[in-house]
Amino acid sequence: LPAGYGTGGGLHLATDGGIISIEGSTITGNSTSGYYAYGGGVFAEAMAGGSITITNTIISSNKTFGDKANGGGVFTGATGSSIVISDTTISGNSTAGWASDGGGISVDTYNSSTTEIANSTLSGNSTTGTHAEGGGVDARTKVNSTLTISSTTISSNSTIEDYSDGGGMYAWTRNNSTTTILASTISDNSTAGNYSSGGGLFSKAYQNNGGVLE
Repeated sequence: LPAGYGTGGGLHLATDGGIISIEGSTITGNSTSGYYAYGGGVFAEAMAGGSITITNTIISSNKTFGDKANGGGVFTGATGSSIVISDTTISGNSTAGWASDGGGISVDTYNSSTTEIANSTLSGNSTTGTHAEGGGVDARTKVNSTLTISSTTISSNSTIEDYSDGGGMYAWTRNNSTTTILASTISDNSTAGNYSSGGGLFSKAYQNNGGVLE
């Protein structure tokens, strides 16, 4: 993203072909404010074969304020790279603004990339704003990429205003990409606004995509 958007209230991580790891940490009470101010707690972007790993970490009570300010707890972006989140709790995070997706986490996986969320919990996260999708998880998987969520609990997350789909998770998959959810629990999530669908999960796919729920 261009400089000046104030991404990553707690941590701003970016690698171009390198490796970044966070382990055994707590990231709490951080915020961003402004248009495109992604990642209230963490902004993590990997490019050109790089990788970012977040393990055994608590990400809680972080917020974004502003339109299109995605990822109240975490924003991850992968372009030709990989991101892994495991054994991590993402709870009580929020976004507030028009089209500010992903109260807990916003995941953008693009151009032959992989994102994996495993053995983790996403709970009590929310979005407030029209067209603010994915109270717990907002996932955009595009151009020969894969997102896999396994052995993970997505519970008690919500979207609050109109046209805000996916109280627990919003999944948008396109251009020969795949979203897979395995051995996971999606429970007690909700949408509250008019024209807001998918209290637990809202999923859509375009252009030769696959989606698997097991």
